[in-house]
Amino acid sequence: MPYPVVIVTGDSIAQMSFKIGGYGSALVDMYQGNYDVLNRGMGGYNSSQLLQRFQEGLDVPSGADVRLIVIHIGTNDW
Repeated sequence: MPYPVVIVTGDSIAQMSFKIGGYGSALVDMYQGNYDVLNRGMGGYNSSQLLQRFQEGLDVPSGADVRLIVIHIGTNDW
């Protein structure tokens, strides 16, 4: 049985949050052994692009039990 999933998505801040000391890596540390934490951040993305990506799907494994989605967006919006 696969672990439940937490997804971090948004712009480059979300993408880079999985580096040492970032909030993405803190989530991985906090939830290890209980949840799979997936990085779906994309450098340069704005709100419109992320909305389109949500409509197409976030490349999450089929049948995944998504429990939380962290959205970090806005730094590339004008």
